[in-house]
Amino acid sequence: MLLAKIVPHIKRAWTVTEHCSDLALTKLASTEWLTYRSELFIPDFLVLLFKSPYFREKMIESVSGMGSLKRATPKALSKIWLPLPPQKEQHRILDRLNSLLTEINRVEIAYTELLTLGDIFRKQVLQKAIQGKLVPQLESEPVVTQIGEALKDIPFMIP
Repeated sequence: MLLAKIVPHIKRAWTVTEHCSDLALTKLASTEWLTYRSELFIPDFLVLLFKSPYFREKMIESVSGMGSLKRATPKALSKIWLPLPPQKEQHRILDRLNSLLTEINRVEIAYTELLTLGDIFRKQVLQKAIQGKLVPQLESEPVVTQIGEALKDIPFMIP
């Protein structure tokens, strides 16, 4: 496990294995990383712990230094309590979390599409309103008055 100790408010934690597919991580070398090895944790579960709001808050509380030079120290981080479920439960938690995160991603995509459709619909409704097509036109209504100079090419029929 690699845990970035510099600028700890940014959630940076990675699993690096002998068979790591990310070439950047296999060639990574820096003193700005804290390494963590344990047979007790499934690496992906530990990454989730390191990225959790609980751990990030505790990590930020333990930093020293000023400005962009703030760093978490191994000694301070070693004092942060981490829950340790059995490995079978870690697998169940990971499976459930991955399922939920997939669903969250799906909902986020749908929400973005809905916002786009809402914007399109809003524009269409406003266009129909200025064209007089939003509500039925009544014969008893007075003639439309105009503000500003008349256009030579009228973009739509004025009701």
